[in-house]
Amino acid sequence: MVDDNVLLFIPKHEVEHGKNVADFIELVSSAPEPNAEMDYQSYYWPEIGNFTKLGVGSKNREVEKRLHPSIVPFAKAYIKYQQIKSGTSIYAHFYAIRAIEAACLKAYQSVSIENLLPKDFDQAAQEAKNKLGEGAAYQAAMKLNNLRNFLIKERMIKPFDWKNPFSKPKSGKDLTGEAGQAYREDKMPDEDAVMGMAEIFSKDTAQLSQRDIFTTSTFSLFMSAPERGSEPLYLKSDCVDIRVKKSKSKSYVEGKEVVHQADGSELLIGEKANKENDETSTEEQIGISWFSGKGYGYEKKWVPSVMNSVVKIAISRLKELSEGARTFARLLEESEDFPRHPLCPNVNESQLLTKEQAILALGLDTSNLSKKQAQTSGNQLLRRKGIEREDYVVTLKDLNKIVRDNLPKGWPYIPFKKGKGKVKVKWSESLYAAFANQYDKARATIYTEFWIPTITTINEDLKPTKKKNRSTGELSTGTQSVFARHGMRGIELRSHQPRHLLDTIASVNGMGDTLRSKWAGRADPKHNRFYDHTTEEEYNHDWLEAEASQDIIKSDELKSLFKIQIAKGDSRSLQEYNTLTSLAIHVTEFGECKQSYIDQPCLKHRDCINCNEHICVKGNAEKLARLEEKLKRERILLKGDKKAVDENVNGALQWYERRLITVARCKELIKWLKDPDVKDGDRIKLADVEDVSHLDRALDANGKKRLPKIENFKRILATQSEVAAVELISVEELLSEKSGGQESEPIDDLKFNDFILEDL
Repeated sequence: MVDDNVLLFIPKHEVEHGKNVADFIELVSSAPEPNAEMDYQSYYWPEIGNFTKLGVGSKNREVEKRLHPSIVPFAKAYIKYQQIKSGTSIYAHFYAIRAIEAACLKAYQSVSIENLLPKDFDQAAQEAKNKLGEGAAYQAAMKLNNLRNFLIKERMIKPFDWKNPFSKPKSGKDLTGEAGQAYREDKMPDEDAVMGMAEIFSKDTAQLSQRDIFTTSTFSLFMSAPERGSEPLYLKSDCVDIRVKKSKSKSYVEGKEVVHQADGSELLIGEKANKENDETSTEEQIGISWFSGKGYGYEKKWVPSVMNSVVKIAISRLKELSEGARTFARLLEESEDFPRHPLCPNVNESQLLTKEQAILALGLDTSNLSKKQAQTSGNQLLRRKGIEREDYVVTLKDLNKIVRDNLPKGWPYIPFKKGKGKVKVKWSESLYAAFANQYDKARATIYTEFWIPTITTINEDLKPTKKKNRSTGELSTGTQSVFARHGMRGIELRSHQPRHLLDTIASVNGMGDTLRSKWAGRADPKHNRFYDHTTEEEYNHDWLEAEASQDIIKSDELKSLFKIQIAKGDSRSLQEYNTLTSLAIHVTEFGECKQSYIDQPCLKHRDCINCNEHICVKGNAEKLARLEEKLKRERILLKGDKKAVDENVNGALQWYERRLITVARCKELIKWLKDPDVKDGDRIKLADVEDVSHLDRALDANGKKRLPKIENFKRILATQSEVAAVELISVEELLSEKSGGQESEPIDDLKFNDFILEDL
């Protein structure tokens, strides 16, 4: 209390500061609300944030956790002003307000905005550091400085200097060693998980639930373009643009068609009967119209040709899933009558309905529920719609009004939370439009209520659930990821990981920054660096490759079915060039192989033909004869494998495919060992067989993540003179008695594995 004999002098500038604060609060509070759901008097604003203390969870509604009354009027005005001004997420502004409140309550027991001093901002920054993580504290301090600038500019406080006391946290992108590797592994997908997803996607739709189809198809779209997790949901059902491109005229060598491969190699794949009728071929180019967030907008992106068939299947499946909801939306748009969906009773619109008819007319599908469950669900639906649970109380005309009154906000457009209102997609044209509970097998679908999945729907299905049972507090056991539903344990993905993977592939293969940012829908090319996870090995590969290949022969005339290297007879072994480590020799019946002293024993013992490290030496007639004998026996076994596959013997296909590779590699080695251009003593090594390495086995044993292999195809093209792709050869050709234009010895009937091949 002020003594009556004391004259309190308040400087004019302080009076003006307080008045300016009050005027600002009055002006903003009378302005229209940023969204219809917001109640200005509430402490909890939907889609904006809560006026709660620093460190309080977003779901906490305890009164004592709210901001102090002395700061609430300014806090609401400031947050509303920022929301109207920016229209984007303003969570960090809440950090600043909460930090100022915490600092002032500790010093003064209340908050007076017009009297804020530099020490208050110092203390607020410290409060943020104590209650928030490193990155959030840095953001809070940045917004504290924004708040200071705003208050000074609007003449609400005396001017003073202040700056963010925290350094920007070091990006995981810049980390090295184990920390850098951990960051890269976190951002990139697990190769096992990607292959698992592909396996599930490859199944027939009869084996998949609607949730399975949604998740696998959406992930397939993620793998076709580096999109953000929510961006597929903006797609329209007619988003695909398919164009036909004429390819160059086909070329032929000795009557055989030459096919030019993506890696630059050429394959001879068959006899050409009529060259005049097939001078050109066509190729499909598929474009998808995407909307990219964060200020980028719409862009048509062309799908890599290797993903064409996958994308067409994914889009087709998603269109089939959304067909019912899109049709129902069109009925609502095109007619004022009750939209008659498949479950609707075939009665006049003015006829009173029984209770069961009313439930069916409201679209509740109880076909998969027990009688008791159906009755309970029906009663709950009627109660929620405000309808008496009696016979003959409503007509289709009554239900028509109820259905239309309960249409989603923004009808006929989908109310996307993101996109700043620029995404205009009708329910009747959305690729992802669905009915309520459509993806939930445990609940009844409601064919008169619309629903669309969100990024949360996707992420919840890519990894084990974090939902907890409300009564026990334990993790929910009824919610499984798509992998768990198909018996795949211990693997998971995140919707943003394919974006990082595709961006890294583009970077490794030389795509420029501008094009990469355009492909990813990124407004600022400077952000590319956060998505590029090129390894140190890849950065140094060119130099290492140049050092390691000085004595490797390169010949434009020599083309091979397999990747092949030939070393001069007087040089060190290819294995030494490739690994640059101390090696132990391992002599085989066909050649030699070298293993590192620090490695475990060979993982391909007795399967040397299919080893990428195996070397054959030209000029050893005995080993060449063994190789030819090996080819003869493998052909016999191949025919038996083919017969088993034709008879649908379980597991036969795996053996058959492996044997095809073995036969082809035997033929290729024999061809090179007999080639007059290869001199005696030269070492020959084939590659191209998928290896299960020591590292792979170690990763599996320790439950570690295996990252996808990212290859630089420019480098592959540059070395094309010594590399060629595997040729696809028919079984008949592999089994023929003539190979490579040279006569083979007749094959005797032999008995292997208790079966006799009598029809050779």
